[in-house]
Amino acid sequence: MKAKFRNLLVSLTALGLIACGGEEPAGDENQADEDLIECGPNTVEVNGICVADVECEEDETATSDGRCVFTGYCGDDTYFDPNTGLCRANANLRCGEHTSEEDGECIPDFVTECGEGTVIANEVCRPSEDVCGEDTSVDNQQQCRPVEGVCGEGTAFDFTQRVCVPLSFITCGPGTTNIEGVCIPSRIYYENLAEDADLDRTAGDGGEIVLKDIGERFVFVGNIDAPTIENDQLRQHEDHYTIQAEAGQWLQIGIYSLGLPEPGFLLFDDAQEGDEKFTRLSDLGAGIETHRYVVIPESGEYDLIVSNLPQLLGNLNPAGGEDWKYVGYIDVVEAPDARDIDINDEFFSGNVIDLKENLFFIDGIEEDTSFALVFDTLPLTSEAEVQVWTDLNTLEATYSLSGDNILFDVPGESFYLLFDRAHSFGGSNDYSVFAQSGSPLDEGQSLTTEIELEAGEYVGLFQFNTAGASLGASIDDAGMALVESDELSLSTSSTGETSLYWYAHQATTVTLRVENTTDEDIGLVSLSHQVGEADRIDDIDGDQISYSYDQALPRGRTHFIELDITYDELLAIRTFNTFGDTELTLYDADYEPVRTEASSIVGIFEPGQYLLGVKAISRLSNGFNLRFVESPPFEFSETNQPGLPIPYSNPSGVSDTITVSSCPGIVDISVDVHITYPYPSSLHVRLRVPDGTSIDFHNEGLGVGTNIIDTFPYPSNNALLSASELLDLIGTDGSGDWTFTVSNNSIFEDDGTLDSWTLNLTCQGQ
Repeated sequence: MKAKFRNLLVSLTALGLIACGGEEPAGDENQADEDLIECGPNTVEVNGICVADVECEEDETATSDGRCVFTGYCGDDTYFDPNTGLCRANANLRCGEHTSEEDGECIPDFVTECGEGTVIANEVCRPSEDVCGEDTSVDNQQQCRPVEGVCGEGTAFDFTQRVCVPLSFITCGPGTTNIEGVCIPSRIYYENLAEDADLDRTAGDGGEIVLKDIGERFVFVGNIDAPTIENDQLRQHEDHYTIQAEAGQWLQIGIYSLGLPEPGFLLFDDAQEGDEKFTRLSDLGAGIETHRYVVIPESGEYDLIVSNLPQLLGNLNPAGGEDWKYVGYIDVVEAPDARDIDINDEFFSGNVIDLKENLFFIDGIEEDTSFALVFDTLPLTSEAEVQVWTDLNTLEATYSLSGDNILFDVPGESFYLLFDRAHSFGGSNDYSVFAQSGSPLDEGQSLTTEIELEAGEYVGLFQFNTAGASLGASIDDAGMALVESDELSLSTSSTGETSLYWYAHQATTVTLRVENTTDEDIGLVSLSHQVGEADRIDDIDGDQISYSYDQALPRGRTHFIELDITYDELLAIRTFNTFGDTELTLYDADYEPVRTEASSIVGIFEPGQYLLGVKAISRLSNGFNLRFVESPPFEFSETNQPGLPIPYSNPSGVSDTITVSSCPGIVDISVDVHITYPYPSSLHVRLRVPDGTSIDFHNEGLGVGTNIIDTFPYPSNNALLSASELLDLIGTDGSGDWTFTVSNNSIFEDDGTLDSWTLNLTCQGQ
């Protein structure tokens, strides 16, 4: 192959010399010239020409610059052209049917047009009766389409899936419009729409828009001309229209640009004034097309203004031109199906842009009831509102979404809520809200309700008020308070006590009470409650027992479990795999609290009946899991004798640390201290525990005599601090660093020493 390539290159070079005007040498003269040729490194002289001297593999060929190029990818009847790096067709290349050779390749002969009665099939024209199936016909693009009536009402033929689908399922891409199930370029659709407009302002038509029946579209076209000069000032050109509409009508209004930059519109009721004036402005950032749904509040005449949106907003100087054309349309549409909600118990949300998803129906409401809509999320980039409708044709009241809650009286036992916006100018248009029913409550007055409880049931009391105040509350039995609070926080509060609970060992009737303990009347106070039935776990004998509660618990809510504990050794009760913070309270058989801990309770309990309350400190969306397990105790006691001098006038002091490698749960704790110092009143003695908090044993100013030698908590020297906070660590993890610090604020040069200290822990074993 190497020899063939050299001969080919020699021939091509010789031809090139002839083409450039050279004369073919002959005989001995030519041979003499060859004797004078000297070739460079890695080249060799062949017939008077220097060519690359390389050895290439079987499926490679050498190029003129001495490289070997892979040629194995060239197919049958082709060869590799080293000058172009391409596979070229041999002279005997034959292309198949409906193809032709082009630059050494076989290219299909595409058919661009077929005659009447044919369709394009496999890139050739075929008779339509041979290709198109039953109930199809040929369209103007030589494609088989289903004949009219194949798909039922409200459906269209999906050409990709070849099936009939609901019209709502067909989603057209950017720049296209869904017309009866077919996506066509929007520009073409709107240009065709403009040609058959019902009203043409550019032709001198008037500005009255007459709404058509549902399913029929009123179309109008116009142009925003260049500004005119009035009183030495430029005046923006706008197209004004009038619409006679009826209360409760749902309209879709749209404007499409045929040259008008950022089209916009403003719909308003000119008969209203000030804050009561109904206005609907197209949203900011619509581009070449703006459209939105509008619900008419009252029957009457409405004005519609069309122009460039920045000019409507007054953000830019007047502008316009003869090519600022637009096409608009108005459809009367059916009101959407309202979403049924239980307003007393349901959290609901939406986006004020999606008007058809913002209609809610409320039923079964007692007369003379007041409601507060309490917002967790507000649409921050909209002039938004909520409307109360008695029915779908009667607007009762409108409230601005500008505060955290809205108070209103219900218009009847059933009504509608509609969330809408006058104008949206950004991307934060979501809302989330729940409702609270209640009544006004004057200063010093109370709300009460009676609840019947069966044995094993519990009741929780919660309050909400529009003043945001903490109120007095209680659960009473025959006038005696079973449990009470002077300051019960709002049920929606993220801080404070938000609930009162009572568990019934036997059937009883209790009274729930909320009192306005503020010094002012409150517009709405609601008293709500939760009744639940306690679960039961029998024979807790030290073997591991797991329990799961799979209902969501909002913050402040509690679930109760009856326990039969037969184990009299160390027992650990703890939450695990729970997404949220919990508080555990263990009660005895008389509903007296035994112990309250953050997420675990460890101790030795007398066998008997107990009640465990699991409270959600933060929302438990997936409920919680509990584990009861034997927890053999072990002792940890370590003494350090640092012998550190205590410098005077040194607030930072001296420190010493004991590290506990493992103490999963503290069952008992004490600390022994030995400090030599003649005047301890100037000392500050403290212990930093593994979670970073500090506990004071002594602070300057206390007269304790000489030296500090005692055991905490509750030292024998009453002049020392009790350090009772050590007992708060029971049930917590004691693993980590415990750092003991003594500082001295005295200005006198007295000698003192941190002689020793001992950390004593009893820990649970698991």
